[in-house]
Amino acid sequence: MMEWMVETATIATSKLSNGPSVISYLDELFFLRPVKVGDIVAIDAWVDYVGRSSMETRVRSEKRGRSSGVVVTSTMSFVAINDYGKPRDVPTKIVPAPDEENEFSTAMERRRQRELLVGNRRTAEHDVEDPTHDLRFRVESRQWVRPDDTLLGNILSGGRLLAWLDNIGALVAAEYAGGTVVTGSIGDVAFYSPAYIGDVVNIRAGVTFVGKSTVEVMLNVIAEDKYGGSRHMCTAYYTFVHIGETGEPEPVPPYEPKTDGERRQYLAGMERRKKMEEDLRRIKASMN
Repeated sequence: MMEWMVETATIATSKLSNGPSVISYLDELFFLRPVKVGDIVAIDAWVDYVGRSSMETRVRSEKRGRSSGVVVTSTMSFVAINDYGKPRDVPTKIVPAPDEENEFSTAMERRRQRELLVGNRRTAEHDVEDPTHDLRFRVESRQWVRPDDTLLGNILSGGRLLAWLDNIGALVAAEYAGGTVVTGSIGDVAFYSPAYIGDVVNIRAGVTFVGKSTVEVMLNVIAEDKYGGSRHMCTAYYTFVHIGETGEPEPVPPYEPKTDGERRQYLAGMERRKKMEEDLRRIKASMN
């Protein structure tokens, strides 16, 4: 689902900017209802604010037919790039119509808040330390970027990367839960550096927080080039829900943090969960 959504948004922003674009930030999102084999899904993406080289984008995935409804909505930021992967100016600017002014101003505020959160991308890009090294429930996976992992040019598709993270995170969560898990939510994700064809993407995943029927997994992503250089691509937090044969949530084994890293991540995970529960209530209320 995330690969479909990011690729749809990539097409929308690339059309608007008359050239390639890449995702630079993904705002938190929640999967509101399941999608099963045979369901029909429609995905819409539109740009509601344009900066010098950035584009604020909204994406909505909706089930059609029986049990129709919104599956997930998300806001993302994209950057227009040239053939060398460097930011370029977007030639088209948006002048909102009277009924679009609220969306336009909201997008401007999202961009302002995001700039405060991201901080210095160059500094973050060089932070290649492993934050999962002292987590007991962890796994490490390496993916080689091939031509079919790209959407435009020679840069790894952001949607493909998120799909890799989902698969690896689900593996860690399922092993801990001892059963089937589904993706419940994804926290904010800042993308600091891209990966190119021929690079190796090293994904380090570990359990950071456990609820009654949920498992939060941190995924730290490093790109390694053929010359031995390493770059921090992103760090994401996925929350998975343990479900039984009927598809209803089931309890997971209790979790007690023991290492310094686990205690630090667990406390931060409590705050992340509290914020996301509040945000989910707000989203559901706005849909009623």
